[in-house]
Amino acid sequence: MKNIFILFIFLVSNYSLSQINQKDSTFQAIGYWDLNEEQQYKITHSKYKVTGNDSILKSKVDYTLNIKITDSTANSYTIEWQYSDFKTNVKHPLLSKIISVNENRKIIFKTDEMGGFKEILNLEELTRDYQKTLDILKKEISKSDNELVELTKKIETLYTGKLAVNSTTTKDINQFYNFHGGAYKLNEVLEGDLKVDNLLGGEPFDAKVYVELTEISEDNDFVVLLLEQYVDQEQLAKEAIRFGEKIIDKKISAKDKKDIEKLEHSIILTSSIHNTGWPLYSMQVTNVSLDGNSSVEIREIEIILEEN
Repeated sequence: MKNIFILFIFLVSNYSLSQINQKDSTFQAIGYWDLNEEQQYKITHSKYKVTGNDSILKSKVDYTLNIKITDSTANSYTIEWQYSDFKTNVKHPLLSKIISVNENRKIIFKTDEMGGFKEILNLEELTRDYQKTLDILKKEISKSDNELVELTKKIETLYTGKLAVNSTTTKDINQFYNFHGGAYKLNEVLEGDLKVDNLLGGEPFDAKVYVELTEISEDNDFVVLLLEQYVDQEQLAKEAIRFGEKIIDKKISAKDKKDIEKLEHSIILTSSIHNTGWPLYSMQVTNVSLDGNSSVEIREIEIILEEN
């Protein structure tokens, strides 16, 4: 577990709030946050191409997240997120600029009284700002640079329109607050069904989800929670075929369809959460695989603790 050696600093500055019940080995994920309280996190987003046992790092971006509680009521929190200090292994200056479209962006949103995410409050402002940034980037890109033109089109799908912006900007937020509002018992697996976004533009997918409280640390006042999510394979294949035929403007062969039916999509999320409701470390692994070839995205969120 990362940064355990400096957890004491965090523990002594946050009084115990008894979300962890040692007697019956349970934990309820609630945010106990004060007005104007602030925390800082490092987020790392990596993409890999995996073939068999070989993996290639395609891109890596890390940035700083500053969080502030700007309002606190009996039934909600208003929270401000600000991103900064984007760094990437991508060498092309314009690509680096595209990746840093979120630099100094502020996302203001509301949670319920438990800390569960509810809604973005400045969505219209974000949508306008992203569009302005994209318009500037498109003017700087040469039409002869096909790779950048295609990449810009993909970026546009993520940041054009309220629905797209809402889906894209809540990825970090959903991971951060995923377990908030729930009650968990050690080693008890909770199973459920849910709808997940379909980024190909069709109807949402059905998915199975499993959640488990895997560890309670008595000494350091935190827990570890695990989530596994698997998209319905038949729906995924059907949508991939529909989308593929739309792109190439012709029918996909029966043989290719049979291969696509093996397509899998999974998310594994592991988070350690302190008794106060602040996540300490969270890692989400998204895996899209077909016949031993995988596209893997890893998103890590790690609290920054100052050593005094």
